[in-house]
Amino acid sequence: MELLKKLKTAQIPKDDIPEQEINFLDDSNLTKIVNKGLAELYRLKPENPITFLANFLLNEDHAKVLLNRISQSKELKKETEEKMQKEEEYITQLTEESNKREEEKNEIKQKLRDTIINCEDFEEGLNDICEQLKNIIGATGVYISIYDLKRKEVNSLDEDENAHIDPENINVLRYIHWNNDHDFLHGKILEPKQGVTYSLFMDVSGDEEGEEGEEAPPEKNEGEEGEEGEVDDKKEDVIKSIEIQDVVMDNKIKFFREPRLGSYLAYNISYQSSLSYKSLLSAINNLNDYNTKNEEYEKLKAEKEEQEKLNKENKEGNEEEEEEEEKKENEGEEGEEEEGEKLIKPILEDFEKEGKTLIISMDTLGQDRTFSESEKEFANEIAKLIRDSIQLREKTLLEKDRDLRNDYMKIEKPLVEDWTPEKIEAEADNAMKDYLSSEEFTNKNIVDEGQRKVEEDYGRANWNIQTLVSTDFLQCLEMFAQFEFVEYEKVFQNILYFAHVEPKEINEPETNKLCWKLARKHWVPIFDIFKEYTPLGAKPDQVLSVFKGNIILANLEPFITEEKLEEMKEYSFALTRLLQYVVDILKVRKEDILQRHSDQRAAIKNRNKIIHDNKEIEKERKKALKKAKKNFGKKEGEEGEDEKEDEKEEEEEEEKKDEEEEKKEEGEEGVVAEGFNEEEWLNQYNTEHPITPVPDEVFVDQDNDFDVEENIEGEGEEGKEEED
Repeated sequence: MELLKKLKTAQIPKDDIPEQEINFLDDSNLTKIVNKGLAELYRLKPENPITFLANFLLNEDHAKVLLNRISQSKELKKETEEKMQKEEEYITQLTEESNKREEEKNEIKQKLRDTIINCEDFEEGLNDICEQLKNIIGATGVYISIYDLKRKEVNSLDEDENAHIDPENINVLRYIHWNNDHDFLHGKILEPKQGVTYSLFMDVSGDEEGEEGEEAPPEKNEGEEGEEGEVDDKKEDVIKSIEIQDVVMDNKIKFFREPRLGSYLAYNISYQSSLSYKSLLSAINNLNDYNTKNEEYEKLKAEKEEQEKLNKENKEGNEEEEEEEEKKENEGEEGEEEEGEKLIKPILEDFEKEGKTLIISMDTLGQDRTFSESEKEFANEIAKLIRDSIQLREKTLLEKDRDLRNDYMKIEKPLVEDWTPEKIEAEADNAMKDYLSSEEFTNKNIVDEGQRKVEEDYGRANWNIQTLVSTDFLQCLEMFAQFEFVEYEKVFQNILYFAHVEPKEINEPETNKLCWKLARKHWVPIFDIFKEYTPLGAKPDQVLSVFKGNIILANLEPFITEEKLEEMKEYSFALTRLLQYVVDILKVRKEDILQRHSDQRAAIKNRNKIIHDNKEIEKERKKALKKAKKNFGKKEGEEGEDEKEDEKEEEEEEEKKDEEEEKKEEGEEGVVAEGFNEEEWLNQYNTEHPITPVPDEVFVDQDNDFDVEENIEGEGEEGKEEED
């Protein structure tokens, strides 16, 4: 500041120093540095003060530069550390995000695995499984096909359960499951020698090898199969597959829609199915055989143990003999154990099985890429998991049905022993006697033998169903709803038709073949319908052809032969009785229709006869009245001549019957002798020739639930009356 003061007090006028220079001195550190140098100069008093001050200023400048460099270095280091920290944080963030995405992807993958493992109904769940797999591997489509008989379209008039089978009777690959946007595959098939998928389970000669096939879409872009890929039989978790890396370049590929760039991959997930009644019988027989052998084994083992116990109590001898005996006993026990090991509970491998060929396919059509190795590895894992899970699920269901079947037989056995044919007949007869003597029956005033027979047959059939749905038989019948499959499918199907359950509710889609998994949902409710059903009276409502009584009766009659009934009784006594009820009640229905229609036609015929007879009486009365008027007051000879004239006039009237003649006739009728009492004459004539009252008009009932053939005799014109 002293220098500033000196400058201010210098001889140079202040106005001559630019203001910006003054500000420069004020704002910079120059004055501080110079003052600091002068202070050091004053303190040290060097010999050469000018050189000292110059060196001081020079060193001060170097120090400043060094300090700036140090400061810059610190700032640079700080910036570098901050940058490195940010980079580390960014890398950490990317890693965390990557790990999170991987965890999410693994969770999604695990969710799919869990979905497959825990799936209780693959018919319902495979579409969702296809959708999940498609999203995980980034496929355009994922779909499953089955190798079975070619089908044709069925309609409501088709009654045969095999009506859906194509007359060609050949096997094709039919698409049955797909991801959400591939429903265009519905109804699509791969004919033999189409595409490349057949190479998964057929050899070059066309014989079945055993694995899956390919696929392609119709209305979207779906390619189809792939070239036969490598089959790695060495790896247990790899199943046979094919891959086409460029579907557009492969002329074997079958496209259901326009070709698109991409690849095709398919896996054969064929397996040995145990979900059939044949497998169930095999399982039951194996288990019964095991139980029989095991009982024998336990009995022999107990006898042997008892014998050994007695021998041990009575034996005498030295230690060597005892040791030898003990050794023999040990060897015997080992033999027993070995024998016991053979008597094990039957396992699914011992069941009769049926091979099923399934193919799971996927493609990247429209993406112009192939599946990565990781995607193929996961697809292979899922394909194998689907195959194994389906097989395991069927095994579980079969064992459930096997145990349920044994429980069923235990429940029904006392019913079979108690309800002998003699008891059923006696109980039915007693029930009929009670009914025929009841007020309900007597109030009907039935005199016709045909009607009486209908009532008796109805009462007997009704007793049958009432005992079935109100006793232990009902428990047996309701147990069928818990089974996965049943024998005598046609019987079950027609019983459900009798209860008017829609075919689409109980049959496999687009077929007339019973699907018990669907049908069993409707099984228990039908018994309430049967309790309230009456076969009597008109039923004019239109019904499906499969609901018609004559169709159901024709379908069930092959099962009611003595041989078939005995065979079915071994399967289910309760079902046999239910079948007998349905057949009997349908026969009653037919009898009722025939009886009512016959009675109604007879009533119509009688009514028409009365009308006709009354018309004849009216006609004769007119003639007699006319004659009486003309002959009133005449002599007998004149009456004879008049009668001839009247007969001639009547003939002319019948031929001409025109209005002019009628008027003339009326005029003649008016010319009568005075004193004729027409009212008195009519009263006397009506007394001698009475008119029969005409009954109410009768119509033949419309019964559209049962088509019957009726013998209808000619009855003239029914229901037509001519007005007088």
